[in-house]
Amino acid sequence: MRRRLFVSTVVCLLVFDLLLGLRFHHARAADTDDDSGYAQISVFAKAVQLIRQDYVDGNKISYHDLIYAAMKGMLSSLDPHSQFMNPEDFKEMQDDTRSRFNGLGIEVSMKDGLLTVVTPMEDTPAAKAGIMSGDQILRINGTSTERMGLQDAVAVFGPFKIGYVRIVQFNEPTADELSKTLDELQKRGMQALILDLRNNPGGLLSSAVDVCGQFVPPNTKVVSTQGRAASQKHDYATAANAKERPRFPMAVLINEGSASGSEIVAGALKDLQRAIRASVHDREILHPEPTGD
Repeated sequence: MRRRLFVSTVVCLLVFDLLLGLRFHHARAADTDDDSGYAQISVFAKAVQLIRQDYVDGNKISYHDLIYAAMKGMLSSLDPHSQFMNPEDFKEMQDDTRSRFNGLGIEVSMKDGLLTVVTPMEDTPAAKAGIMSGDQILRINGTSTERMGLQDAVAVFGPFKIGYVRIVQFNEPTADELSKTLDELQKRGMQALILDLRNNPGGLLSSAVDVCGQFVPPNTKVVSTQGRAASQKHDYATAANAKERPRFPMAVLINEGSASGSEIVAGALKDLQRAIRASVHDREILHPEPTGD
């Protein structure tokens, strides 16, 4: 009895698929050469109607589920970066991009001939960046720390007061908080800056542009977009009233986890000759070479 029921169910499904395919084929054939929006949408509407009417599992054929599934498939077919977001996912993304970022405190000693982190100080950028006890500083300004004395290492760092800022994502408050942090660092006599964008996945494009505005002149083009339509072509420039700061030496740290807005900021500051860009593939801490003003 179960076997006959199973076979009957399979036959019903096959018949449904065949009928749906034939009916959809006839509906589509009439519109094959018509690429107008209305004609193609009518094909889509007919397919949804047939599925709603004939599909065996009634729990899977609500208009909501069918339309959302179709939207996801349509967007994913364009390229790896296009994605349909339902309202819940979009809200989570908005909440995430409204979060906050943080603004190098380490104790070091010599161990086995290498400059080694004893401990990162609590609640400092070094701790929040994942620097851990036992990490080794392999190079400073391109010079190996192997067999370098502790005093020599300190002397390399010593001539400059280096500010350090880590941005974990480009969110709505990022540029304003960065501005406040830079103001405080300048009051402390900062002479150079390390901008750490390692493992920063990106975020809001407008925020990334505003971050660049902290370091380059007003009305400086940072990035542009291109598309098939003229409306999709757009230049993104720093604000006309962006605050100008001293041209202190600057290095931007990136790694394989830096993407999207991080790539835009690092690339723009490098191309505009405002900063050097350092790709970090291991736990090395770089000291920017003082250049220019």
